[in-house]
Amino acid sequence: MMSRSSNIALPPAGAHESGGRIKAVTPKAALFRLRRETEEIDVPAPEWVVGRAVDCGLRLAGGLVSRYHARFRHCPEGLVLEDLGSRNGVLVNQIKITAATLLKHGDTIGIGLEVFELIDTQMVDRPAHLSTLNPPPMSAGEADVDGPEVVTRSVQLDGLTEREREVLELTALGFTRAEMGQRLHISVKTIETYRARLQEKLGCRTRAELVTYAIAAGLMRSK
Repeated sequence: MMSRSSNIALPPAGAHESGGRIKAVTPKAALFRLRRETEEIDVPAPEWVVGRAVDCGLRLAGGLVSRYHARFRHCPEGLVLEDLGSRNGVLVNQIKITAATLLKHGDTIGIGLEVFELIDTQMVDRPAHLSTLNPPPMSAGEADVDGPEVVTRSVQLDGLTEREREVLELTALGFTRAEMGQRLHISVKTIETYRARLQEKLGCRTRAELVTYAIAAGLMRSK
């Protein structure tokens, strides 16, 4: 049996018609949705392309998004996500995928500066006490005990230089130090210096904490 969130070989489009190993299926109702803040978007079957091009099913703006960036495909095992050779990659749970990946309920998907959460409707269309999905984020007017912390984080982000924000964004997007150096035209040693400054300013000890900080502060959806 195929394990979820694992890399699998994806056949070319149309393989489901010629007996390919993974067959696309068309469910009667949307089985999967993408959650972005308080918005939920159905993932239609059998395939759905994300990118900047006008004929993409989901169009995203921004220079970090390729014309044809990623593709979702329904198959008997669930929902598969593939990077279509994008320049900046696709992240699943903050890790850049290198092959078609079978997704699972609750996975986070990063494309450009957008972060989505995958909703498996078969998991959430159950009694609330059985659901494993976290509730949608509260609106600005609702009470939230974490509110003051988020405000503090936003204020701290305002104290960063433009270059420090760029390094933080690319870190959150899963870029390595070498990749960041090539993209920003600076040395790896300089990247390390900027990252050390970020950790000191933001009170983060590790790269993982920087990524969590950037997402919690709203940096990934600020552009």
